[in-house]
Amino acid sequence: MSVPPRPPTTSTGRGLTAVIAVLCLCALIAGAGLAGAPRVLGQQTPSDASRDGSSPGDGPAPGDGSVAIVIDASSSMLEADVGSTRLAAAQSAARELVDSLPEGARVGMLAYGTEESDASDNRDAACRDVVTLAPVQPVDKAALTDRIDGLTARGYTPIGNALLAAAEELGDEGERSIVLVSDGLDTCAPPDPCEVAGDLAGAGVDMTVHTVGFLVDDAARAQLECIAGATGGRFTEASDAASLSGQLQFLTRRGIEGYQTRGTPFEMGLTLRDAPMLGEGLYLSELTGAAMSGGRGPAGHLGFEIPDGHIAHVSATLIPPVDPDPTSGVTAAGLRIEADHVAEECRVTGSDTSYEVGGGWKSPGATHLVIPATENEPACSPDGYRVIAQRTGVSASELEVEVLLQFEPVPSDGEITGYPAVQSVPADAPAPDFGAAVPVAGGTSFNGADAVGPGTYSDALVPGETRFYRVPVEWGERLALGLRVPGSVRGALDHIQLEVANPFRVKPSTAVRTTFEDGPEEVFLLDTIPVQYRNRDGDQEMSVQSQAGEHYIMVSLNDGSNSLPRGIEQPFELAVAIDGEPAPGPDWRPVFEDGPEPGLGGVAPTAPDQDPTAVDDESVEAADEGADGGAGWAWIAGGVLVVALAVVVGVALVRGRRGGGAGR
Repeated sequence: MSVPPRPPTTSTGRGLTAVIAVLCLCALIAGAGLAGAPRVLGQQTPSDASRDGSSPGDGPAPGDGSVAIVIDASSSMLEADVGSTRLAAAQSAARELVDSLPEGARVGMLAYGTEESDASDNRDAACRDVVTLAPVQPVDKAALTDRIDGLTARGYTPIGNALLAAAEELGDEGERSIVLVSDGLDTCAPPDPCEVAGDLAGAGVDMTVHTVGFLVDDAARAQLECIAGATGGRFTEASDAASLSGQLQFLTRRGIEGYQTRGTPFEMGLTLRDAPMLGEGLYLSELTGAAMSGGRGPAGHLGFEIPDGHIAHVSATLIPPVDPDPTSGVTAAGLRIEADHVAEECRVTGSDTSYEVGGGWKSPGATHLVIPATENEPACSPDGYRVIAQRTGVSASELEVEVLLQFEPVPSDGEITGYPAVQSVPADAPAPDFGAAVPVAGGTSFNGADAVGPGTYSDALVPGETRFYRVPVEWGERLALGLRVPGSVRGALDHIQLEVANPFRVKPSTAVRTTFEDGPEEVFLLDTIPVQYRNRDGDQEMSVQSQAGEHYIMVSLNDGSNSLPRGIEQPFELAVAIDGEPAPGPDWRPVFEDGPEPGLGGVAPTAPDQDPTAVDDESVEAADEGADGGAGWAWIAGGVLVVALAVVVGVALVRGRRGGGAGR
């Protein structure tokens, strides 16, 4: 059987020592043992990956962020200078916001000034008047809308106390944001709201406060800008119900849309013996980092079965949180995956390590292994393949890892001979043209990537963010990209990065990372080589471009300033061109559906018509033997005692030889 070589390691991102990376691994099982067996080979023809970019699992999912919205219901909101009262406009904007939220979004809402009057002799009570309309949890849209409709405006403007109440509602974990709406100055200080915001930021709380000034004067504008600036948030203004609705939706969605993870959740095994057996598709797990510098975190183990005539692709992406404090520097982290087999006599080699940089310096990328089935080795049972995953870098916290598991049919030697040879970028390759830009909203993860095709697109991002796009690239085609950036909106020395990734989410080392500042617009170009199957025979850069299907485009903006506001959008334009001539290649494409529930104890997932208790005793026995480090002793006929002693000695010798390795 002809087997293509393993693709290269993921790029380290030049000059960047980094923040996070991690990895989980699984691999798939097909055939009769897999739930949903008709899809076991995961085939999708080019016609299924159409130029509109559609693919299974379209549509964004809510991220991990939580948001508390604070609405002004003070007596000044009774002024009728927007065609209705200001409160009516705020209620309309809040209702539209609630209706726009994705299911499962963790959003709460508070209001101040709605219970107590603004009488001068009622100041003490009125300055404590902050009520929770809905706690921060998966939003109940109907219940929250009813509370919004019932708001009345009557009291003072206790912005400082409202910020403290919102921070308490948000709790102590995860990425959290406050979106505050006010039409005037705080009338209750102390506490001074700008000092409250500074205290939250100074305490290292992972929280950003965004403010919306609704028909505010200069003094109120300065106060709201101070509040937002103290936490790296964004100040915006609104002059009517429509603009207030737009600002609320923009800031709230920005708070809840972190990296949008997908996949069937599972726990990695502690040893080879208890590795869960995974099927084809997307999975989601967690890994813990190393406790001390230079070490590795606890090993996680996964198992899979390789069908006859196939190779296994195991691709894992560590989900990096954006560093909320740009003054803290970057934290090094990495992810390593290694192939193994439960049988000691079966030699399976291959490992890959990726390093990422957080704080918005660049997008995440996958660590990738290609594992061939060793069909001619009697010791290598198809269901004995394992992957060991470990995080590196000093961070004891758990980080999520997305795992993509695929089985690819191996073409015959004759078919491979008919595919074009390794190709590089043509010397006369045309550059992309910038035309009339179409506004788009790039996704915040691979899973939520916005579908694009040839053309010019306009978008924006704030420091610390990455925008994801996806475009089908077929055999013989290549991407030619252009990024046009006006001067830095915040007047900073900013860094923007343009990258690509293949269908397995692996990035080549080539990327455009550039510095720009306040001044004339700049244009940056990025070319990829034509996608050909036989690029797998080339160097590392060529090998990455060896699978047709949906490719990804990522634009990232750094988060490295400790003195400038981070909530200011930086606009850019992205030009996309697809160049090249169609070429022959396999019809197989990766699929992106959630994987079946994993099998336990080294047993593959079962199809619906199979008895899950019907275990192949011989396979389990062999797996347990390999997991214990059996040295392949020749069993000497002679009695139970002799056999037991041989096993004990074999275990001791193998463990001694492998001392310090991943737990088996």
